[in-house]
Amino acid sequence: MLTFFVATPVIADDDYAYGDEDYLEDEAGSEYTNQIWDPFESVNRPIAKFNDFIMEPVLKVIDWYSGVVPQHVRTGMRNAIRNFSEPYYAANNVIEGDLDGVFASVARFTINTLAGFGGIIDVAGSSCMPHTPQGLSTTMGVYGVPTGPYLVLPFIGPSNVRHSAGMAAEFFLDERISPDGVIINKIDSPGKDAVYYSYQGLKIIDNLDYRKDAIRSGKEIALDFYSFSKAAFYQIEGGRITNAKYVWVADSDCNSTARKNRKDDF
Repeated sequence: MLTFFVATPVIADDDYAYGDEDYLEDEAGSEYTNQIWDPFESVNRPIAKFNDFIMEPVLKVIDWYSGVVPQHVRTGMRNAIRNFSEPYYAANNVIEGDLDGVFASVARFTINTLAGFGGIIDVAGSSCMPHTPQGLSTTMGVYGVPTGPYLVLPFIGPSNVRHSAGMAAEFFLDERISPDGVIINKIDSPGKDAVYYSYQGLKIIDNLDYRKDAIRSGKEIALDFYSFSKAAFYQIEGGRITNAKYVWVADSDCNSTARKNRKDDF
């Protein structure tokens, strides 16, 4: 269960994927899991089973993709997708009043676009400026907007009212504030829709490719995968709110070992 078919907003890849190993390994957002309100469990569980059912064949397609497309090509595509999302992250940081985050997102976008061949190479990440996604749900959470009840959405997975509202707004804003959406929106040809949906499809594929091992691991270790994915979603969401303010990586921490261990950032 993963937020994948509506990975179409400006959130490019891993912002709301439940299988985020980094957050599951530490205590970031752990207190947030105590706030889970699930009054629609009787409806959520059948939807979760449906999502799990369709995920199996989807992951087999992703396995084929991973086997055919070289790793360096997939990494370059992921970097480019993330790079196109930086202006959106900057906008959220403005709303949050995080000037460091605004500067970092703008700098990452500028550096990677100019020196990284459109973002294919994460030059900024190699210079100790890590990728730090900022979704609208996180921004609302920073200002104390309640989560509302827990929801499991068909084809999307774990969510809540606040998160769903954030995704809907992001979908509306995609072509207006994100470089990828603006570029595609300016295409004046019958093939515009094909380009748009192909690009969004690549974002979904990339997200699943990055998360497939975590999805399978969760299914293997969880006695109740519904409860596991619900707790994991809230832990990740809470961790993003707790760690919303951008923190610069110290030069002493930015070395080859750190880059290797933090391959997601660099």
